[in-house]
Amino acid sequence: MLIVLGIVVLSIVVLCVFVRYIGLRTRNGRLRATVVVLGDVERSPRIRRQAVELVDDDWEVTLVGYIEPGSKLKDGESIDGFTLRNAPYGFVVRARGIMYFALAGLAAIYRAFALLVLVLKLPVQDIFLIQNPPCIPTFLVVIIAMAIRHPRASLVIDWHNLAYTIMSSNPRVPAAAVRLAKVYEQVFSHFADAHFSVTNALASFLHRNFGIANVAVLPDRPSPMFRPGLALPESLRSSLGSDIIDGRGALAISSTSWTPDENFSVLLDALPLIDRQLCAPAGKRQMPSSLTILITGRGPLRSQFEEKLSKLSLRKVTMKALDMLGCGLPVLSPSYPSVSELIEDGRNGLLFNTPVQLAHHITVLLCDWPEGEVLNSLKKTAVGWFAEPQDKWRPTWLATARPVLRGLVEEKTLKGS
Repeated sequence: MLIVLGIVVLSIVVLCVFVRYIGLRTRNGRLRATVVVLGDVERSPRIRRQAVELVDDDWEVTLVGYIEPGSKLKDGESIDGFTLRNAPYGFVVRARGIMYFALAGLAAIYRAFALLVLVLKLPVQDIFLIQNPPCIPTFLVVIIAMAIRHPRASLVIDWHNLAYTIMSSNPRVPAAAVRLAKVYEQVFSHFADAHFSVTNALASFLHRNFGIANVAVLPDRPSPMFRPGLALPESLRSSLGSDIIDGRGALAISSTSWTPDENFSVLLDALPLIDRQLCAPAGKRQMPSSLTILITGRGPLRSQFEEKLSKLSLRKVTMKALDMLGCGLPVLSPSYPSVSELIEDGRNGLLFNTPVQLAHHITVLLCDWPEGEVLNSLKKTAVGWFAEPQDKWRPTWLATARPVLRGLVEEKTLKGS
């Protein structure tokens, strides 16, 4: 055992010496940044836009994550994409009992090793910008790699959410594991030199509960590709019913990453209630002939959702899981503390807490179809809200993120001179 341990330690030392001093690429005068997301890059638009802004600001950018073959990071721009090979997560999701924890542990070790090797191979960097969640094992792996290979780099965390709260939504994860995850997230987040937060509420939480003071709020803005009036692709039009195309039927859109923290059981429970309302005698109300719900995204729990859906007896509600983007639409959202920063209840959307509330909101929006008063009012506000930010992201990034990142590099340069 001691011999094996000695070989492992010696191998690590040799690896550290090699990556520290060998194979450094000559600098070309540009600052270097690595953007890390331990997830599907295609479904991480915010972190991708960060990478694009860095390129436009004349940084040499490397994007590390799960990148689909043929994925275009940005047309005409030089973003180096390093693809992590993901563990077969589907086996983990389907596992039960002790096998679930065993496979989840092996998957985490695999991801940690793959990320560490990749980051150690990179040329020396100035900035590491990592998305959270997930923080396990990203925080620890990047911190170790920086100590070995990139000692003068600065670490910046872009907080989209809290990783431990997402973990707590999985009923198979024991409370003790969630508490450990919270400690891990809190302790290792203090190794970062700066932080970005998607909302003021999250920034306040980090300051109040994690003791992190240097959090810059960088709110999400829709990409310019999200704009009202987009025509449906022909491939999608052909899969929809004629009543949708001619306006007799209603079309709703949702998006998800199909993970445990996104509780789509609320929608499943609401669907039979909506279906009964649509099938009931309309009286003076003008209701749509049908309701089709498009759900976008890929993820581990999609097959489970489709299996549950197939067991529902729905006559007027159809669901199709497709990758599609919609914009300029009123939003129905679960009510949570920071949602008011994006959705004004009764103005550009409606908030709900239960399946009954969700079903009620959808039914109200469908009344007097297709020109109902409530729907039209929300649409007017929503179209204005979504159309506005098309050029807001870049000015916001330049005013908020750029000074932080440039300031960190200047600070390290002064300390090193």
